Amino acid sequence: MGNRKHLKDKVYQSGQWLELIISILIAIAICFYAIVLAFELIQLIVGKNPNIEDLNGFINLGFGLVIGIEFIKMLCKHSPAIIVEVLVFAVARQMIVEHTTPIQNLVSIGCIAMLFAIRRFLFFEFDATEHMIFSPKEPAIEVNHLLNVNIPIDNVEDTLYDVFCKHCAAEQITKGVCVYFSGCALRIAKVDGKEISEIEVVQGAQTHLMPDK
Repeated sequence: MGNRKHLKDKVYQSGQWLELIISILIAIAICFYAIVLAFELIQLIVGKNPNIEDLNGFINLGFGLVIGIEFIKMLCKHSPAIIVEVLVFAVARQMIVEHTTPIQNLVSIGCIAMLFAIRRFLFFEFDATEHMIFSPKEPAIEVNHLLNVNIPIDNVEDTLYDVFCKHCAAEQITKGVCVYFSGCALRIAKVDGKEISEIEVVQGAQTHLMPDK
């Protein structure tokens, strides 16, 4: 059972690293195409016979880069607000670049309005925070470097479990119990029996708004 749990933790952490690697590769591609976009702009300015198709291609490439940047943010932050932003840009790109019909434009506008309504009325304060789940055995110093947070540690070997136990004042450790620090918090995400199996690191200036799960 212990080996299985350890393997699950490693697979989960591997998935997080793969997301980071994919984000880096996409960022490199975006940098390359940003250079291409700059050359496209020069061609538009100095071209002898500029036409509307060239402008459409330039706008299409620009929208693609913006969506790519938002996609990188989504992979790194896992924020619902960023997902909505990606969808808004994708729908807007489809409507502006593809020259859709009036009915299709109306549907696209309705979709954008719905996305803004979702962000306005269905997101709460704690949705603006950022969450990431780790194994309790994860070194706290590595989490600090990875998420750019300031979880207090007494020595470099302290794990998230060590830090949580040192600062937790709760009499009983159950799912949802939190320990708050400046700009972040540790929350028990999963308990197997009496053993903590997952600890969630939550980032945000208003960590006191986090709900119990």
